[in-house]
Amino acid sequence: MDYILKNLHYIVTHVPIALLVFSFIFDLIAMIAKKREWHSAGMLCLVVGAPRGYRKCPNRPIPMA
Repeated sequence: MDYILKNLHYIVTHVPIALLVFSFIFDLIAMIAKKREWHSAGMLCLVVGAPRGYRKCPNRPIPMA
């Protein structure tokens, strides 16, 4: 547990970025190999990684209150 708390920044920041990169790679493999399973894996990475990556983006629009 101590390891996770010490490395929380890396887990929260870099995992969504890696998921987006792997989403692209899986979709590329799906197109080349014509395998639907790889496309499903890419979509899962995109669905999980995109909202988390958006929350960490420093240039996202700030809603007016």
